[in-house]
Amino acid sequence: MPEVIGQPRGDREYFKESIQGKSFISDAIVSKNSKKLIIVFSEPIMDEEGNVLGVFAMSVDSSFSWANSETSRLMVKAELK
Repeated sequence: MPEVIGQPRGDREYFKESIQGKSFISDAIVSKNSKKLIIVFSEPIMDEEGNVLGVFAMSVDSSFSWANSETSRLMVKAELK
């Protein structure tokens, strides 16, 4: 969703944690943009010296299901070997 790039998210827990240098997975929250229930995965963006330059975040909304995903079946099969 290009319309969310650059939008302020400084009030969100995932942003606050990652801007401090921590990887973070949120609890389910309501998206400011879509109003859907989402889970956010965030990671600090750092330079070579370890200074935080920004935050990379991606989300999965409630319509996504690992149980129905071909990827999850492949991952389970790989772990069983």
